[in-house]
Amino acid sequence: MPIVSGKTPNGLVLHAQKALKEKWWYVWGTFGNVLTQSLLNSKATQYPAYNGGAYKAVHQRHIGETVSDCVGLIKGYCMWNDATDKPVYRSDLDYNTGMMYNAATKKGTIKTIPEVPGVCVYMQGHVGVYIGNGWVIECAGGKGAIKTPLFGSGATSWTHWFECPFIKYSNTSSGGQVVNKEISVGDKVTVRDGAKTYTGGSLASWVYDTTYDVLEINKDRVVIGIGRTVTAAVNKKDLIKA
Repeated sequence: MPIVSGKTPNGLVLHAQKALKEKWWYVWGTFGNVLTQSLLNSKATQYPAYNGGAYKAVHQRHIGETVSDCVGLIKGYCMWNDATDKPVYRSDLDYNTGMMYNAATKKGTIKTIPEVPGVCVYMQGHVGVYIGNGWVIECAGGKGAIKTPLFGSGATSWTHWFECPFIKYSNTSSGGQVVNKEISVGDKVTVRDGAKTYTGGSLASWVYDTTYDVLEINKDRVVIGIGRTVTAAVNKKDLIKA
C-alpha cells in the first residue's frame, strides 16, 4: 500500500476546503480535473449511467470548472502536484470508495470517530473528509463540494470512519478523543455504540439507534430520555451531540 510522501491529514483538510471555496462540481470518475469538452465526452462514454444523457447536459454548464467525484476528492489530493496545482494520475492510487475503505488499516463505526481532522467518513458508495469540529466536506452528485454536519439534521448517513491508506497519520491519531461537542440540557444526543449506563449496566441494542433529549446534567452524569420520559443515566463522554 503506497504512502504518498508529503501528504498529511491536515493537507487533506486544506484540499477539501479548497474544493469547497472554489465550488468544485461533481462529475463521476474525476479527481480535481478541469472539465473540458474532451474530458466530459470521455467520461460520458466511460460512465454513461452517471455522465451521459441528461447528466451530460447538466455537466456541460460546468465546462472550464474544476470537477471531482467523492473519492476523487481524497485520491486527487494524494495525486496533487503543488507546483502545477493539478493532479497527476497514478494508477496505484486509483481506488473506488469500497477499495479505499477496505484498504484502510484503521477504521471504526461512525459513533467512534476520533476528533482528528483529515480522517475520512464512509457509507456504501460514498466518502467524505472530516474537517473537525463536527463538520464534513464531501463531493455530492448534483451539488459538488459541500460542507455538511457530521451528525444531526442535514448530515449524510455515514456509517464508518477510516484513515486514508495513502496518508501517514500520527501513531495516536485514531486513539484521540471521540468527537463530542459541549452538551447542555435540552440538546439532542445519541449514545456511542457499546456505552453502558452511568453505573456500568447494559443498555438495550435499540438505545444506540435513537436520538434523545438531555434532561439533566450533574458533572459527567447525564440523564437522557424522550420528551420528559427518562431512558437512562449515562456518562457524558458516551454521548454525541446531534
